[in-house]
Amino acid sequence: MKLKSKLSFVAFSVLATVAASAAPLLQMENDSTLHALADVTIGWDDNVLRTSSLQQSDMYFQFSPGLEYRMDPNSAASTTVTYRHHFLRYDDMGELDADLADLMVNFKYDSGVVLATAHAKYREMYNNTYDLDQNSDIFGVLVEREITGFGADIRYELSELTAIKVGASQQDVKYDNSRFTDHESFSVPVTVFYKIRPKASLTGGLRYRDTDTDVGNTFEDLYFFVGGVGEVFSPVIHADISIGYQSRDADYALLPDTDSGSASYNARLIYTGNPKATVYGGLSRDYRTSAYNGLGYTFTSASLGARYSLSNAVGVNAQVAVGESNYEQDTRSEDITMFNLGASYRANDFLMLSASYSYRDVDGDVANYQDSEFRVTASLRY
Repeated sequence: MKLKSKLSFVAFSVLATVAASAAPLLQMENDSTLHALADVTIGWDDNVLRTSSLQQSDMYFQFSPGLEYRMDPNSAASTTVTYRHHFLRYDDMGELDADLADLMVNFKYDSGVVLATAHAKYREMYNNTYDLDQNSDIFGVLVEREITGFGADIRYELSELTAIKVGASQQDVKYDNSRFTDHESFSVPVTVFYKIRPKASLTGGLRYRDTDTDVGNTFEDLYFFVGGVGEVFSPVIHADISIGYQSRDADYALLPDTDSGSASYNARLIYTGNPKATVYGGLSRDYRTSAYNGLGYTFTSASLGARYSLSNAVGVNAQVAVGESNYEQDTRSEDITMFNLGASYRANDFLMLSASYSYRDVDGDVANYQDSEFRVTASLRY
């Protein structure tokens, strides 16, 4: 038996044994708790390096232990700190083995008049870990990247009908390879709310965003928008929509500077009319910064998904998404199609088993590949 097979057997056995516990790892005063976390995943990827030719497939094993601390979860001010460490091992491509850290801190304060949230994160991951909300656009090699970010926002009720929310956030993305471009961005959004119904408000505002890359390219974006948030036509349909115009001032180190503008939008709809099912969809268009020579591009995407509970313990889910990227200073473009199908089984309050299949098709001038991945995971939280 290979070492990874032994590790898989041991890890699954540990999860099954500990899941019989009926209490959190530590219960403290004022309902604060400390929980132990552990995920064990066995997966198979038919195109690990995301290449169009000479594709390499491999099986991998990932063990992700961690801790979750919740302070004052039922009070006006609450904090959650979650840390996981991912031990990733490949069956044949041992040079890709990695140990990756993942830290997330969330804070929330709600007085009824003031709603404030804050977060901080530090994540280490491979560049082939992404979805349409966070795509890496790198291919042909696995490179570790670090994502560090923090942000906060505060919403203040000015009156029974009006409110304002102001926020700020920063994110740094660094690659463990000089071939790819690091970048950092800072954004400040301001949103005004006007209540038209008890659970629906019209919105309007602006967002300023500044992005710097380590090759000298810089981008300044200004987005003006209107929209709405809350119930739409029915209590079972919830929406969060903004649509407007975004201008970009791009200063390139080795290319002509460009000023551009584009319609931008972000829409999310959730339908909960069936007690067993949730249907959700999204549509977005925004500027992004590529790890490919630090170039700027517009990215447009649409997604549709659903979750359905077959019973209190068994659920299924599916999602399809499409995206399109167009580069400002390059002929490069991509059409992206993604599909995911999964099922889960909650054995008890502590242990969940899940399986998924995902497919990705990237059709572009530079990036061009297909990829399929199977995953089976046991997740413990106690």
